[in-house]
Amino acid sequence: MQLLFQPICDLDTGSLRGVEATVRWDHPRRGTVAPAVWHPLAEESGLIVDVGEWLLEQACSAVSRWPTVPGERLGEDGPLALTLKVSLRQLQSDTFVAMVQRVLAASGFPASSLLFEVTDDALTRASATARDQMQRLHHLGIRFIVDDFGMGASSLGYLQGLAVDMLKIDRTFVQGVARGGSQTALARTIV
Repeated sequence: MQLLFQPICDLDTGSLRGVEATVRWDHPRRGTVAPAVWHPLAEESGLIVDVGEWLLEQACSAVSRWPTVPGERLGEDGPLALTLKVSLRQLQSDTFVAMVQRVLAASGFPASSLLFEVTDDALTRASATARDQMQRLHHLGIRFIVDDFGMGASSLGYLQGLAVDMLKIDRTFVQGVARGGSQTALARTIV
């Protein structure tokens, strides 16, 4: 597995606000295997829990060692914001919160700089256990982002009881925003 970081920049100033950690699988014969291929298999087999733990450990450790530049972080104190995708299977694991706490303590990475992305579809299927885990992590200072908002059984009503801080509107709704029309109106309404 290979750890990569994608920058998250402020569009107005161009300053770096954070990074999103992603994983690529470097297969010895097939080369780089896209997440769209291996992720569903890892999810189905349960290996996503181990992959997610590895990702969290590696990303928190790496970002906590990076030098900070004033104005180039999400908050006024601490390192850049770090965003990671989290699967429903991870949230339903009864050891997930303890593992996150252990990784944060070992790396020295502050919970307030950590953001977990959960897909819209996963949240609509979230069990009471997963919702409780989200709430417990939110109390630690970790923020949650709904990814692909608008693609699942989206309803602002189901978000009311969840520890959700941000929405990432799915690209199908925003790719034509610059051209105007119904996509622009819908994106503005969601915002």
